[in-house]
Amino acid sequence: MIRTNWAISMAALFEASIGQVNPNQDWNLYSNRSVSVQVGGEASVNYTLYVCDKNPAQDNSASLLAVATAQGGTTANIDVNLATAIETVYIVRGDGVAQYVVPASLNGNKFEGSFVYSSSAQTRTRVALANGNPFKVINTDGFYMTETDADGAKELPQGEALLTDWQNDAVYAISSGAAKPRPQYGVKFDIYVTGDASLDLFWFSGFNVNIYVVKGTLTVTGDDNQNNANGIISVSPGATLNWTRTAAIPGVTFTRIINTTDQFTIYNRGTLNISNELYISDNATIYNEGTLKAPNGIEIIGGDNVAYLYNVGENAEMELGYLTASTSGHFLNDGGKVTVTGSTAAGDGKTGITWWVNNGHYTTGSFDILMNNQTYYNYCQLFVNGALSIIGGGEEGIEAVFHLMDGSYLEAESALFNNVTLELGAGAGFNIKNGSYWRAKGSQFQGFKAGANQA
Repeated sequence: MIRTNWAISMAALFEASIGQVNPNQDWNLYSNRSVSVQVGGEASVNYTLYVCDKNPAQDNSASLLAVATAQGGTTANIDVNLATAIETVYIVRGDGVAQYVVPASLNGNKFEGSFVYSSSAQTRTRVALANGNPFKVINTDGFYMTETDADGAKELPQGEALLTDWQNDAVYAISSGAAKPRPQYGVKFDIYVTGDASLDLFWFSGFNVNIYVVKGTLTVTGDDNQNNANGIISVSPGATLNWTRTAAIPGVTFTRIINTTDQFTIYNRGTLNISNELYISDNATIYNEGTLKAPNGIEIIGGDNVAYLYNVGENAEMELGYLTASTSGHFLNDGGKVTVTGSTAAGDGKTGITWWVNNGHYTTGSFDILMNNQTYYNYCQLFVNGALSIIGGGEEGIEAVFHLMDGSYLEAESALFNNVTLELGAGAGFNIKNGSYWRAKGSQFQGFKAGANQA
């Protein structure tokens, strides 16, 4: 009787302090729930799935809740008994060679996760890029012309010619043959290309020129001794620009597009073929929305100014021998596909700030990042077929961070992380197939940490 009175008084005290107990409260600390996971992978492979209460790649205290097998390309449903307070479990998929980890979040009474990553960047949703980024993704419709826009243009003379009638705002057209015009210095003019033709741009420096490739193929020849032009070159859908310029300096293998005083941009919605190694430098930009092929590679190096390489939209595709971005040279893949057969390199760890941002499908032979800032982001799919190396600059007070944003995926054959932090967003996937090596320098934090939207 005494105990009963004590229990009653404690219940009254609880209700007065906390509130009345929900009459539907069942006091069960554990319950049976289902884990639904899209297995992904190859349909011919049977995968082993491990369900854990924590991410085993980050937490050695993770407990195994269930084990199941499932065929690739199917959806597996796994029953687990676990604490009712758990709102996220982690699923490991193993195929005997590599293991992948994804989170599965509670939706109603079911945990849902997926190992399916789109094989094409066309299904990728555009995202708002990080604050402070230098990129300008714009509507470029106004830069692409048609044959109708060339009506009334003067015919550009064939061969080398000193054009005394060149004047500001003049309009010329070429539909065939080869031209090597020599206009008066400092004039502003437009050239429309309406067929298969070639231009020797030895006069390229000091002019305000817009070249519109509206039909056929334009082959740009000559060396890059004079290349400090203002203006644009645009390649309309269905048209082709072959950039075959060579280096003016003997023994130099690369050519340049550059503008030290104003802006020069190549806009492409057709096909852009770059024959030789190309440096995009000092206020120059390539804005690709079509097909770009540069088998000998591209380097973006801003120098004393800035330089950009864009790959924008679901129709944008780049095939590069190598890609380097450093010293205020910035790269953005926003919704397109990039394939680099050789190496990708970004940053130099010292001078300038380089932004490297992938929001599409990016595959490279190897990837070396030397950073002293936090301007490296992967929003979608990043595949490194060889070694991944991310090295922080090591300056005290500067945290070097590589961001794996919400729903993104990074896969590499092997990896070296030196004085760097990997920030993982919600649902980010991370897989190093054959081991990783971590090194620290000074007192800077390094390792994994959750992103701003990750619980």
